[in-house]
Amino acid sequence: MDFHFLFRESAAFMCSSGYATDMMFNDISGEKMTAAAYFDALYAQRNRETQQCWRQETASAHQQADKFFYPAGLHALTSGIQPVLNPQIQSLLADLRGLTQGDPLADVMRAEHFHVTFLPITPARYQSPQQLPALAGLRDAFRQNVTDSSLRVDALRLVALPDQLLLAGIPEGHAVAQRASCWNALLSLEEWRDLLLQRHGGKTTPPEYWHTTLLRYRSTSLPDTLKSYFTDNMHRRYGAISGDIRLVFAFYNWAYPETITV
Repeated sequence: MDFHFLFRESAAFMCSSGYATDMMFNDISGEKMTAAAYFDALYAQRNRETQQCWRQETASAHQQADKFFYPAGLHALTSGIQPVLNPQIQSLLADLRGLTQGDPLADVMRAEHFHVTFLPITPARYQSPQQLPALAGLRDAFRQNVTDSSLRVDALRLVALPDQLLLAGIPEGHAVAQRASCWNALLSLEEWRDLLLQRHGGKTTPPEYWHTTLLRYRSTSLPDTLKSYFTDNMHRRYGAISGDIRLVFAFYNWAYPETITV
């Protein structure tokens, strides 16, 4: 069954109780869904769309050795957690490294850089934090809207884009409401609004997924080995992760992130 949602972004949903797992979401028909059902359907729909894209590939699918996802050597302002990894995730990362060993087109996340994003804020365009706009308004927005800095994401599973593999799950607690509230606060700040919109491709509502990107591949799509691995493991669950939300100045992969004190 395909789900077409009345609201496509998490800003449209506010917490009706203290816990995301108790939240109710509306689908296009107005029927109520639990948060777990909503995110399960959201991620499953993305996987179906990606698999359909893979099936429709032609000979035009090709390697792009010069393709890049983010500018080399430039930082962005973002926020998220760096959790302790459970054994399932450690094994998953080891599998991906093994499958792509010696492949120069594959960019696999290193365990020490593992993170889950709360809210990306700017594009990657800075060499030092001193190049950022004044941080006072941003700090105030975080203090006022991220009142619970703990973030737990459960029921982690693989989600595929044509050229990437994500690990995504279901946020607990006030996370959805806090992300939406923080997003709206930043949109109201003149010095941050345009940067936020640029980072998110002009979208006026916050990202839906609660995820990290495990693998990026410089091609129009993943190679057959990775497609097969995804198909074999797409229904697995990789447990939960948790940590404290930090505001950071970092490369796209969170190598050597610099914490911005809030």
